[in-house]
Amino acid sequence: MPHNNRCHWLCAVVLAAACIGGPGTRDAHAVTKEQVWEAAKSFVIGLIPGGEFLEILESAGAIAVAIIDVRANQLQRQIIEDETSGKISAREGQDRFRRLEELKSSAQNAKNRALGGHRDQGTDPFCGRFITAQIVDPTSPFNATFNLVPGSSACYLVNPAIWGGGTAETPVTAAGFTLAFDGQHMSITDFHYQAQSFNVLGTPSGVNRAAHKAGSDVSFHYDPATRVFSAHYEGFLTNNLYPANNPIAYFSDVQGALLPDGQTIQITTTDPMLVPGTLQGQPADVNGMSYTATHAVYDVGTRKLRFVDNANLQTPPDVSVVRDPIGNYISLPDAQEPLVGAAFAIADLEFLGRDATGAYRFADAPFTIENVSGALASGTFTDIRIEPGTFQFIAEVTAQAGPVPSPCIQRWLSGSPTFQFLGPVATLEVISEP
Repeated sequence: MPHNNRCHWLCAVVLAAACIGGPGTRDAHAVTKEQVWEAAKSFVIGLIPGGEFLEILESAGAIAVAIIDVRANQLQRQIIEDETSGKISAREGQDRFRRLEELKSSAQNAKNRALGGHRDQGTDPFCGRFITAQIVDPTSPFNATFNLVPGSSACYLVNPAIWGGGTAETPVTAAGFTLAFDGQHMSITDFHYQAQSFNVLGTPSGVNRAAHKAGSDVSFHYDPATRVFSAHYEGFLTNNLYPANNPIAYFSDVQGALLPDGQTIQITTTDPMLVPGTLQGQPADVNGMSYTATHAVYDVGTRKLRFVDNANLQTPPDVSVVRDPIGNYISLPDAQEPLVGAAFAIADLEFLGRDATGAYRFADAPFTIENVSGALASGTFTDIRIEPGTFQFIAEVTAQAGPVPSPCIQRWLSGSPTFQFLGPVATLEVISEP
């Protein structure tokens, strides 16, 4: 199958709702996913040391390890419940959250090693507690500024392949935000984040600063009954190596809770990030690449897989970053490359089952790519499948360019184009659990 024109692919930032899974999802390793999950829970609550847990991860296959990401929010909810009920102290709660972030980073690193990972993608997971001077009532409107509690945070960076892989702990020195509630909806403003320098291939990055991407909506969903919330947004991480004109893009999935004291918020994040090359050079492909951060949502009842925007679950995903053939990254709307920011709408993929080879098959699906000026391309994905063993989630493409010219689209459609819906690591989470 030709891959020379595989220009576009979706970068899943989180798996929302149920997984496809099903009989026949095999893992040749002796350690099962349930054993990995039991070990993960034991590590988070401090019953087994990190070294022992890493040995279990090393003995498990990628399918078994993926269960950690699929179920990680269960662990977060349990920590919150245990602390709220007085079963554990606030200090123990913080320790468990730090181990949870270490757990997620270790699992991501293990999957990258097993499946090859991505050249320019890593993750920047974070946890921390934030406190405000006032006591807020989550049933009444409020506007409160929260700042990071010193010593409560942890950030375990999972390096992309172009940084040599592995993980690095990056202590956070300051962070905060303003949280507003109007009686119906919550919103985050004035977000700031600063972390210590880390080494990139032996070169210090300098101080790291993060900020929301201009024009990126921050979705916020709050459940007053449980005091638990989630938020999603896009942002840029900058430092001496990656300044504002060439930033690291990240796609934040925030889970958290307002603790019973009315002044403290516990937050944990999973932040996939896209790194625009290194001082030693940029990744390059003949046709370039584009990156579209998305949530992959599978409905068991309808057997359909839906792709929605990472920051707004009600809209199609938009193209976050384009990498041109010589390795330049374009992460803001650009007149020369209108694909950046364009909506990439894919019809729901109907799951047809598994064929004799073990591949997961989906029905053909139409797609459109358009921005405010009009259509950039439209067509149909055919032969949609997840290949067993490699977990490549790919399709053939029949399409035509639209009236709005895009260099990346033109390169993509110039030969026999193919499409990658999700990278193998993200795809693994879709099929890892029935």
